[in-house]
Amino acid sequence: AARDAVSLFVQLVKASVGNRLGLVSFSTAASSPPDFAIAPLTPARKTALIGPAPYSGGAVGLLTPGGMTSIGDGLDKGHLQIPAPVTNPRTILLMTDGLQNTFPFIADREGLLTGLDLHAIGFGSAANLDGAILSGLASRHNGVYVRAGGALALEKYFSHAFGYIFETGILMDPEFELAANQADGAPQQFDVCGEDAITVVAGWDDLTSLAYLEVTTPGGTTITQASAGIQGSRGRTWTFLRIPLPYSGERDGTWTVTLLRPGGRKVTAAALPSLPALRYFINVVPSGGPRLARVADGHHYYTGDPINPLVQLRYDDGGWPRGAKAVLTASRPDAGAGNLLSKETLGPPATLNGDTIPARQATLMALEQKLGHPVVGYTEQTFALGDDPLNSGGRFEPAGIFGKPILDLLTMEGTYTFHYKATYGDTCTATRELLSSLHRDVG
Repeated sequence: AARDAVSLFVQLVKASVGNRLGLVSFSTAASSPPDFAIAPLTPARKTALIGPAPYSGGAVGLLTPGGMTSIGDGLDKGHLQIPAPVTNPRTILLMTDGLQNTFPFIADREGLLTGLDLHAIGFGSAANLDGAILSGLASRHNGVYVRAGGALALEKYFSHAFGYIFETGILMDPEFELAANQADGAPQQFDVCGEDAITVVAGWDDLTSLAYLEVTTPGGTTITQASAGIQGSRGRTWTFLRIPLPYSGERDGTWTVTLLRPGGRKVTAAALPSLPALRYFINVVPSGGPRLARVADGHHYYTGDPINPLVQLRYDDGGWPRGAKAVLTASRPDAGAGNLLSKETLGPPATLNGDTIPARQATLMALEQKLGHPVVGYTEQTFALGDDPLNSGGRFEPAGIFGKPILDLLTMEGTYTFHYKATYGDTCTATRELLSSLHRDVG
């Protein structure tokens, strides 16, 4: 799952335009020399990183799990690959599926990250991640932390990371299910308003399946990977189309994207029973236009604390679109790990592929195995955000900043995921979305 997610990220990054990319892996210690030294990204270096189609080889394909976990050493070796401060932004994208348990720790090396942005992806459940450390690390370094509970979410969040680091975020981010007897997904609409390009990304959860994208312009022109002027690619569990705008004279308006099986709309009825069910996502990543980002908040929250989850919708020049609105859907845990453990006998630490799992997390993992599902479930609640002084933290005039003081959201320890969606424009409308996970400790 991690290899496929990284291969999607690498293939999404534009080659031969000045972008630089490097790779450092870590377990008991970080790779030294790095798995892939940072250098200007070219098609040849992409092949060295992820191999030829379906992009499951190269340096990424050689990565294997095992050993202890020193996230701090990974950050140390990663920061050494990034040149001293320059005009261009410098970013680390961190992915971990475990708890740090080997020196150096994050706290030992975080001082080296001054001036760097950092986004973090945690892969797994509350039983194997330290959400408090990861969410705090990303927040302090101008980044976003998200927890991916499964392979499909992991791939989606690497696509998000591409949007956050190299483009202007995410325009649309739905998930769907395609039944075993369906040849194509339901058409999904999205609006474009002044963007310079869009990258439409899809990922699915079955290695034995193939799929491709079909995009329709506001005027009805159909775009596929074979269309003139379109960049596209397909891996084992993902595909994308990059569409420069305007395309054939079209830009603003309502576009449509559809996920299709091989054969597309020409799949015969006899072939339908052989098609497996799919879970899939579609992301639309915009180039140009405003960016939706969290307002920096260094406060450490505990259960019972009020929170105002502020976000800002801004252009790179500091301006903001008029007439914007924003909503937040908060996903919160329905049980606390501490409460669950108080009903269980704390077991001993465990060992997994040479990695030591502390007693608390080992007991949670054993409980998950016994139940057959994660010990913590999640419920959702939606809030309308405002840009008036009451909601925006006391700002007297609208400034593209939205929020809402919420008194009773943080009722349980664990990881909360905030899904923001902003809409803007009058005659020409568009959207931006942002996902961010935050951990809350017991008060």
